[in-house]
Amino acid sequence: MRSSLAWIYDRRGTVLILFGVVATIWLKLSGQLNLYIHPRYFTFSVVMAAVGGYMCVQAIRQKSKVKIDQLSKRQYISLGLILLSFVALLVLKPSSLSSNIATQRGINSGSNTEVLSKLTNFDVVSPFGNTETSQLTVKDWANLLSQTSDQTFFAGKKAKVSGFVTVDSNNNIFFVSRFVVSCCAVDARPIGVPVYKENWQATYQKDEWVEVSGVFGVYDGQISLKPETITPISQPESPYVY
Repeated sequence: MRSSLAWIYDRRGTVLILFGVVATIWLKLSGQLNLYIHPRYFTFSVVMAAVGGYMCVQAIRQKSKVKIDQLSKRQYISLGLILLSFVALLVLKPSSLSSNIATQRGINSGSNTEVLSKLTNFDVVSPFGNTETSQLTVKDWANLLSQTSDQTFFAGKKAKVSGFVTVDSNNNIFFVSRFVVSCCAVDARPIGVPVYKENWQATYQKDEWVEVSGVFGVYDGQISLKPETITPISQPESPYVY
């Protein structure tokens, strides 16, 4: 047993890489890799994992020039952390980014701010025309909210959005939020649509996924969606937007 542990410790760098390879392939096979990276990088990541796995196997097969017969206490602790990290990767259920991270990063703080030629003409931003705005997504509305504060532009326009509940500083407002991922979860930026509903905390919880249909207006001095219906939903298989 001690010699086996010493063997693993001697090749700890290679073993750590192999753990990462196994985790990447497992996440892809279980359909959870999208919680960490953009789908366009799936093929690249899996191919690199396969190449890395092959190289790790070849490295492990090589005889070590350093022989370790017995581990010190510090080495046992180091090895234990390595093994614990591997168990955590395979046992703990991966989860999407939460509302706490959305609040920390600032909702809509990094939204697209490209100037539109005519914000007063909704046909410019909606291929569905001025009356079919319910087909716009959370990302579409977040971009519009970051580009104009013209109340008349939003007034009376219908929206249907889905996302997780994020708390706002106004107790009567919460955000229907999503994360936009360009490369991976590290660069994910939170976006959202403010929803006005008095005492919403009595019915809905932070991080709960909902679908909201309603009409935009101005409430408590803020452009918000006044819900006609709020329906709890399950987190989608792909919780991020791209």
